[in-house]
Amino acid sequence: AVNQSPYFQSKIRVRVVISDANDAVLGEKTVYCGNILTDAELNTLAESEIQRELTIPQGTDVINEKIAPNGEIPFMIVFSQEQAGAVKTVVAPAGADRVP
Repeated sequence: AVNQSPYFQSKIRVRVVISDANDAVLGEKTVYCGNILTDAELNTLAESEIQRELTIPQGTDVINEKIAPNGEIPFMIVFSQEQAGAVKTVVAPAGADRVP
């Protein structure tokens, strides 16, 4: 994600919506940026633990605290089940807090 505002931002969030050919929503999630899990974590953590890790506001290693204008921060969204019939995925900003 890129901070496109002219201000420092924190707790940047993104939302993904997966839909079918008729635009019916098959799945959606909102996560905080900066939370990246390893392959080992994805293979061993329970679904609830994965989702909990992806919703830490400050991000892994507190990297989602002060993102400069035009600064970038990685994000990860995990669906544990394939969304059958999915043909469209939209990722959009879901919010952020301006750093004073």
